[in-house]
Amino acid sequence: MFIGWYILIYLSCCSFLTILLQFQFIYFTYPVLLYNVSVVVAVLLFTLSAPFYHTYTLSFSTIMTVDTTKSDGSQALPILPTYSTVACIGAGLAAIALGAQLKRWYGFEDIQFFERHPTSSGTWWVNSYPGKFISSFHPLLSYLPLLACSLRNFKTLMNNIGCACDVPSALYSFSFEQNPNWTKLMPSNDEIREYAQGIAAKYDLPKKMTFNCDVERCDWREDASRWLLQIRNTKTGELFFHECQVLFSATGALVHPREIDIPGSENFAGAIFHAARWDHSVSLKGKDVIVIGNGCKPSIFRTKPSEPN
Repeated sequence: MFIGWYILIYLSCCSFLTILLQFQFIYFTYPVLLYNVSVVVAVLLFTLSAPFYHTYTLSFSTIMTVDTTKSDGSQALPILPTYSTVACIGAGLAAIALGAQLKRWYGFEDIQFFERHPTSSGTWWVNSYPGKFISSFHPLLSYLPLLACSLRNFKTLMNNIGCACDVPSALYSFSFEQNPNWTKLMPSNDEIREYAQGIAAKYDLPKKMTFNCDVERCDWREDASRWLLQIRNTKTGELFFHECQVLFSATGALVHPREIDIPGSENFAGAIFHAARWDHSVSLKGKDVIVIGNGCKPSIFRTKPSEPN
């Protein structure tokens, strides 16, 4: 960097001396004069901008004083941040709605999404527990679905398998993207995920999404009026940075189940897992199953005694 400045100063001095000599001798020409004047002006502009460049690099290097060690112990080289006007943490339903509405209302597409999971849809990708849908409503309220659907559809509702929505599908839709193709009154997680990802594809959002990455830190840079995001690839452990002017958080609240901290659980010989992290490799056939908790999930994934799963 310093060598470059010495070269610019040297060119400036040479051009300035050449201009003086051209004024004293007869062979002075306007093109050569203009060329040398332009060199001097360029050097002056570079000199005036030097303090701002120094401030930027100083601020950025100060913020980037983080551990850039990879998961394998090697040291990663510092990388300049990528940039978008808008950034969003998360790629669930709220994030998809944000990207779609920005494009619908304003024709705005300069946005980047950062998602820790390998795909979009948020909680509807994370949760995948099996079971039979069993109504736990008040007896009077349990008859309300009959007013909205035929008896055949109501039976389909009551036989819904596994993770599903507890809100009627007509109400669990974006106002700007109503779906007439719901197959159930209470759609399953697979159907909701397909609906959400279809909207994301319609508004060309997947190419703006970066998956398998965890946003570890967000710093507001007063000197540049930008957010600086510190992001780590969850697969490789590599660290990278992204800058934006507007930052949205769409992380949700249903993707962080409580950790299993039961005393002595490490000595349990059987399988133990949270319903929100269902282990599909475990068969429950012929096994005694204990469910801890009496929230909505136990009433949904509960199965009949004669059923294997």
